[in-house]
Amino acid sequence: MKDKFDYIIIGSGIGGLECAYILAKEGHKVCVLEKNQQFGGCLQTFKSDGVIFDTGVHYVGGLDEGQSLHQYFKYFDIIDKLKYQRMDSEGFEHISFEGDAKIYKYGLGGQNFVDILAKDFPLERKNLEDYVKLMHEIGLNYPFYHLSDDEYTEQFNFDYVDVSIVDYLKENFQDDKLIQILAGTNLLYAGKVGRSTLYEHALIINAYIESSYRFIDGAGQIGNALVRNIRKLGGVVKRYQKVVVIEVEDNKAKCVRVESGERYTAPTFISNIHPVTTLNMLRGANIRKAYQNRLNNIPNSSSAYALHIVLKEDKVPYQNYNVYHFKDHDVWKGENYTEENWPLNYMAFTPISSNSSQWADSMIVIAYMNFDDVQAWSASENVVGFEENRGADYEAFKIRKSEKLLKEVYKRFPEIKGNVVSHCASTPLTYRDYLYSPKGSIYGYSKDYNNPLLSYISPRSKISNLLFTGQNINMHGVLGVTVSAFMTCGELLGKKYLYDKVKLKNNSDLE
Repeated sequence: MKDKFDYIIIGSGIGGLECAYILAKEGHKVCVLEKNQQFGGCLQTFKSDGVIFDTGVHYVGGLDEGQSLHQYFKYFDIIDKLKYQRMDSEGFEHISFEGDAKIYKYGLGGQNFVDILAKDFPLERKNLEDYVKLMHEIGLNYPFYHLSDDEYTEQFNFDYVDVSIVDYLKENFQDDKLIQILAGTNLLYAGKVGRSTLYEHALIINAYIESSYRFIDGAGQIGNALVRNIRKLGGVVKRYQKVVVIEVEDNKAKCVRVESGERYTAPTFISNIHPVTTLNMLRGANIRKAYQNRLNNIPNSSSAYALHIVLKEDKVPYQNYNVYHFKDHDVWKGENYTEENWPLNYMAFTPISSNSSQWADSMIVIAYMNFDDVQAWSASENVVGFEENRGADYEAFKIRKSEKLLKEVYKRFPEIKGNVVSHCASTPLTYRDYLYSPKGSIYGYSKDYNNPLLSYISPRSKISNLLFTGQNINMHGVLGVTVSAFMTCGELLGKKYLYDKVKLKNNSDLE
């Protein structure tokens, strides 16, 4: 315990890095401890056959100048350091169904979104206008989610947290196909019939409708830029520092112990990893069973199987849009697959490379996969630098699943067939090991309109000087986690104070 820090942050996902920057910018000495080789959590990238692949962040919303994420990235002093490209305004999302030759598109911008879908569903124009308006209004009423007001307010409209997105769509639209199309991007929040909320749908979808961007050569540049800025402010960011124990005395965290045995001490600690994983690290804590049981019993979102495909050079046109494809016309059935009919749906991205804006050098395809499918190999752990061979059976499983997924991809993208150089896959075990997320949950805790308070997690834990941040505290996604970082640091510095800091930074840049 050589160094003295004001704050120890466990995990270098975007929420942890943003908390570190906020606190360092205020003059505090911070230390971020990351268990992996690479910083950034879901921002991590990797190379296969010389091609860069994103692991979690494939595109972002709200990045036009003046929009929320753009304002936050200005505050973090990284907006000018990032390379990104706006997606196709006439169709940044393509929704397609097996057996239906028509491609249904989401347009960028509220009115454009309405106009494009109204061409196919003219009788639903007014309903589409009301939908876009409501999505925007819900975003306006969520603290820190929209930065349009001059003054910060704690006001939040709770009218929509206990409303089912499925029920809302059925009650407000007449055409069954349009209902499925509007729900077609539910893979962005692992949507479930009987659970998914209107407000969760709105906060995710509205940001993308406002504007959608891909990062050229991957989203890892966000994490790298944040790490550089934290270090410029005097902060410390360390890799290969896997926290295994949080030592507690008199309901206060005293220090964290990493796998090597080294201890780090500070007056205050912030965990950017899953709350259940954090609780399991506590030693000497006296936490009520009711609280532990509550955190343990909140359902987590689904996991996924991701196929990373390297394409032949100058053979497959770059697609400046995402594709959500469904074998079944019920877009909510993706998790309820069998061995025979998997995958029922998938989302596909062609990342943008600085090598060419005309041709795609890769494709990423993601389908739901339940952790039970890989349970047989769950005792193993595998991250860069600490690879553990999961055995021939696991490799055979991945080959079988990859070939099956590729077969589906060839149906939707015949231009891909014959132009694949290589491919590699991530399973729920990969997500679990790299993100420290129970059963490889890709979005953390699942929201439930039947009991919205169940999945509400306060930034303050039951240990007086231990706070939470990240996708389990607010909402997943880059914007959602950024909001969670400000909510967490707001507990320490004041929410209005931080809100004013962001506005001041953006207003001064305009002068």
